[in-house]
Amino acid sequence: MSKKIKLKSTKEKASYSIGLTTAAYLNRDMDIGSIKEELNIDVFFEGIRDGIEGNEARITREEIEQALEAFRTKMESKQAEAQKANNEVGVKFLEENAKKEGILVTESGMQYEILAEGDGKKSPKVEDQVKVHYRGCLIDGTEFDSSYSRGEPTVFSPSQVIKGWTEALTMMTTGSEWKVYLPSELAYGERGAPPSIGPGEVLIFEIKLEEIL
Repeated sequence: MSKKIKLKSTKEKASYSIGLTTAAYLNRDMDIGSIKEELNIDVFFEGIRDGIEGNEARITREEIEQALEAFRTKMESKQAEAQKANNEVGVKFLEENAKKEGILVTESGMQYEILAEGDGKKSPKVEDQVKVHYRGCLIDGTEFDSSYSRGEPTVFSPSQVIKGWTEALTMMTTGSEWKVYLPSELAYGERGAPPSIGPGEVLIFEIKLEEIL
């Protein structure tokens, strides 16, 4: 590990902030966290330095294309393996979960249980705005998102979310609370939502419909 630079000046802090922001974009768009074991980080930074400073590339265009193609092929293979494993675990989980008392299953394959009945009589339409409290986790219990941890419910339209959420919300009534189990095709599908959700993952949400706006 290189020696850490003390961040004192505005220039140093801005430079560091731009680096962090770039890493965040890369993690969002490329899931750098899951592929960093396939990268030589020191050489990766050298590529960034040469690109920023306009230095001549150290390998030919043909070598660049060949290396990137080999990298893509390897990562696609790894993603396919992860997706297959997640699908197998997810299918088994949903099959067993469907047998439990209180679990209801829709035609789409969404599973849900009613934790609390709402006192409202109205369900939101797809184009409505709703106020919702929720908690999302993987089938191993790992929490990846929660409005409760942020201290306030979230406002959005059922048309703006994943298929399983749209289906669940338009079935719920105001004040009700459901636990929803979503097959990957009703969630984030084959790609997942890096870095928290892998390809083909089954997701579990606790959803409380606070209000239809």
